[in-house]
Amino acid sequence: PSTTSSHVKTITLMDDGRLLVLTKSFVSIIDIEAGTAERQPQFSRIIDEYELESMYMLSGKVYFTDNSCLISVHFNGKNKRTNCVSSDVELSVLSGNLKDLNELFIESDKGFAVYNVKENDLTHHYVMGNRTDSNKSVNAVVAYKNGYWLATGGGLKYWSKTESRVTQEYYSNFSDQYSINNDYNNALLESSDGIFWLGN
Repeated sequence: PSTTSSHVKTITLMDDGRLLVLTKSFVSIIDIEAGTAERQPQFSRIIDEYELESMYMLSGKVYFTDNSCLISVHFNGKNKRTNCVSSDVELSVLSGNLKDLNELFIESDKGFAVYNVKENDLTHHYVMGNRTDSNKSVNAVVAYKNGYWLATGGGLKYWSKTESRVTQEYYSNFSDQYSINNDYNNALLESSDGIFWLGN
């Protein structure tokens, strides 16, 4: 069966360079060099049980998000663990901390979550904006010094781990040529030369 017949939800890079693909109805490995796509039946039960939104692979484990939960399972499909946050939070996209392989980031509609792999600890942080009293969706997380830069639906923010809150915020200001372009930011990346790139 072709993987193109199903809507692809997310793709993650495996340790060996192949691609692990999550669709609504199956997980598949795509080997670009060999030109093959192979379904992975060990994930069928998880696919049937949950409404999976995102997937990330790290050190032989596969992590999935489902509503307010993070599900981890060994690549062989065994040793499933589930960690959940408050049911009012919708977890979405998973990404790895490129500076610390012990952390995973999960974007949410009201902030972001950090999963500590060694301690099996999932902590959600609500992110408020100074301009409004509402929680802000976080669309990308990048570790920096003792905290995280956040691309949000309400500006660029810095979350301090020491203070457990947003300590810096940047908004668009059309009279300032150096301000960010837009308050809605959907991507953030730190390049190898230390420059941050913000997508909006």
